[in-house]
Amino acid sequence: MADLFVISSNRFSFTYGGKEFPLLKISGIDVQAKTAGHKSPIASGKNAQMSRQTVSTGYYNNQNITIEAVLQDGVKTLYDIFKKGMPATYGGDGKWTQNFSDAAITIFDPDAKEVLTYNLKQCQIVSYEVSEFNVSGDQFLTEKFELNVESVERKQK
Repeated sequence: MADLFVISSNRFSFTYGGKEFPLLKISGIDVQAKTAGHKSPIASGKNAQMSRQTVSTGYYNNQNITIEAVLQDGVKTLYDIFKKGMPATYGGDGKWTQNFSDAAITIFDPDAKEVLTYNLKQCQIVSYEVSEFNVSGDQFLTEKFELNVESVERKQK
């Protein structure tokens, strides 16, 4: 019998546009099928037996994932990518259509060997948030970026 190998969630790397970024957290990978026909019966038969048929109508695209990084003095690369796509009227560079890039989340085992990769196609940073400023806080400041992702592909190593 094969040994069970559980993958830890704390060993990962994130690349965006070919550059690796140190992150604290990633969340929101969620691919859902679209279905039709499952809500209503399509026929009634012998003994009042209801018939239903569920049909796949594709998958929801353009889901969003959230990445979170600890704010580092002098490092604003992810923010600069976000700003590049913002309209010029809001202080950005106005290059929305030029601001799409592929990304990848790579998961490692305890020996630092790649276990699997999530390839994220045609991503764009669509929102930015800074964590709470709190005089009695004991946490690092973090930046959250939401990425709109066209498609997700899981590749096992």
